[in-house]
Amino acid sequence: MKPLHLLIIGSLAVNTVLAGFLIKLRPAASRTEFDSNLTRTATDSKKSKPKPGLEASPLVLPDHPLTWLDIQSNELREFVARLRAAGCPDETIKDIILAEVNRRFAARTREIWPERYQASEYWRVNRSFDLEQQKKQRAQWKQERALQKEKSALLVELLGYDPERQQRIEDGLEDFTNWQEQQISFLSESKREAALKILDEFQDKEQEMYAANRGLWDAQARAEQRQMQADKLAALAQVLSPEQLR
Repeated sequence: MKPLHLLIIGSLAVNTVLAGFLIKLRPAASRTEFDSNLTRTATDSKKSKPKPGLEASPLVLPDHPLTWLDIQSNELREFVARLRAAGCPDETIKDIILAEVNRRFAARTREIWPERYQASEYWRVNRSFDLEQQKKQRAQWKQERALQKEKSALLVELLGYDPERQQRIEDGLEDFTNWQEQQISFLSESKREAALKILDEFQDKEQEMYAANRGLWDAQARAEQRQMQADKLAALAQVLSPEQLR
């Protein structure tokens, strides 16, 4: 029985050594397989035509095990390329990039509208005809509209499309930031910008007139309003056809 007993003990010892060796090799094997997948993904991306804005570039692999810090980049185009080279699905890339773009633009929105993030002083009287405050708010809306256009253009550059705009369309929502853009949505892009500039200009003039009259609509105020409407139509007629103006 003694030889059998020694044989069993020896067999267990050998199995233990082999198991430890395999465990030690497993991370290296996984690393090799993952590196191979990354290289193959980058190569396949070169051969196949990628989506606009999602061009992949070879991912330079570090000497240590790959981590998120090796993929992440402050330069968003490089970030997209690294995600694609790592084999990240397009839908996941969209979620990651959209979240990062929103985070960056949120800070700039706070700069435009600092009062939105301040405690409301409910005891203060709101002056409905504060001309300077109205001018300030109109300027802020213009800045925010320009910021939204910049953000949309960046998403198109990075992903090939604007996911937020696409979602609005799928939800059946109007793809415009204000009522003036809805008015001119049927125009071509070039004429739309020209018409919007005119509408913005006359909206400023109308708001100034309303503030100056302080809500009093006498005969003189109505005459001023009619003249301003005529001037606005005349300005629009310079950039629109009669049918478009109608």
